[in-house]
Amino acid sequence: PGINIQWPWSELLLSGQKSIETRTYPIPEKFIGVELAVIETPGPQGRRKAGITKARIIGTITFESSIKYETKAAWSKDVKRHCVSAD
Repeated sequence: PGINIQWPWSELLLSGQKSIETRTYPIPEKFIGVELAVIETPGPQGRRKAGITKARIIGTITFESSIKYETKAAWSKDVKRHCVSAD
């Protein structure tokens, strides 16, 4: 099994710079603790900035849990871990 992740988030996750993947939904329980292929997709920036023209597997990742941010303050406090601006 695999998970689609847009560039540059895919590379940030695999390098360890980003330790939280953000989604609008929790990772399904059946994938917690399971090694998943990271399927890098171009996203809005990848085609232009990184020359990525199609989806490709670039590594593997294992998620240990899901968290839900209850407030904007909690989200902002974790910006160094998820690397997504409040905007």
